[in-house]
Amino acid sequence: MLSRYKSFREWLAELERLGDLNQVETEVDWSLELGAVTRRSMDLRSPAPLFKNIKSIEPGFRARGAPGGLRALPGMTYTRLALALGRPAEASGRDLVLSLADAREREAVPPRLVSAAEALVKQNILLGDQVDLLRLPTPLIHGGIQKGTRS
Repeated sequence: MLSRYKSFREWLAELERLGDLNQVETEVDWSLELGAVTRRSMDLRSPAPLFKNIKSIEPGFRARGAPGGLRALPGMTYTRLALALGRPAEASGRDLVLSLADAREREAVPPRLVSAAEALVKQNILLGDQVDLLRLPTPLIHGGIQKGTRS
């Protein structure tokens, strides 16, 4: 049976319920630190970090690390991938591969048209000079930053 989450937030809530989400309140720097912490969580197969306080990023923006990382908990190795694919948290790697293969044969889910007022994706609209991609909490994974980027 497939479980479908209505939002990314629902998926995060389920990961937290299963103990596979680490809400990081400590301030981290987007330049190298965010990536280093994420990499370490993957190496240790620890819960995925959700960074809530990122240096030079306005409050309210968050960054999620290791979305496809594996868990050290026996029987729950592929939890994040399984939930993203609508499978039970304890699904095996074989189950996930079979689910992906099976999905190729299923009919696509048709889009549901909604008005602009209903479209959650339209809650935040920035136009012209308001657009600044450096506002987004994107980690710098390796050194070599270009001059003129975030401070």
